[in-house]
Amino acid sequence: MGESAEASPLSELEAMKTLHEALLPLKPEARGRVVAWALGALDIPMSLKAGASSRSNTDRSTDSDDGRPEDGEVGARNSGFTEFADLLGEASPQTDADKALVGGYWFQVVAGADDFTSQAVNDKLKDTGEAVGNITRAMDKLKTSKPQLVRQLLKSGKTQQARKKFKLTSAGVQAVERMLRGDG
Repeated sequence: MGESAEASPLSELEAMKTLHEALLPLKPEARGRVVAWALGALDIPMSLKAGASSRSNTDRSTDSDDGRPEDGEVGARNSGFTEFADLLGEASPQTDADKALVGGYWFQVVAGADDFTSQAVNDKLKDTGEAVGNITRAMDKLKTSKPQLVRQLLKSGKTQQARKKFKLTSAGVQAVERMLRGDG
């Protein structure tokens, strides 16, 4: 597809509506794959800061009547990260728990996984030189925070260090998005 002249706000709105309607029936991870494909197929810059939109992430984060992001918007907005190190650098987490939260966000929102393990998160953090001292303690802090930022879905084994699967809550996703906007 060739590039066209500047689109009118009305035609952009119509395109957004069409895209929203097409993505709405899909599961969040499928939405992320579709949007990631579209970004690549249309040569759209993959960096949040390089986006051509005149609206900021802050503007887009509260589009629905109840102040929550619209369906599919979270994954679409943040699937632009192609490297974990870029996401981590942009979020600038200050604590081990925040680092673990950003790692979970990478797997669940950016990569579209249904869940993630603390070991996978810590492995990603180790790759960037940002491993946490005790990943189990960091995940426990996220599980017991108010509001709860992470939920444990499954535990295989009887010890405290047994393999556990986690999922970010909507509050967890929003916490990372506040970090990405620089106000969290």
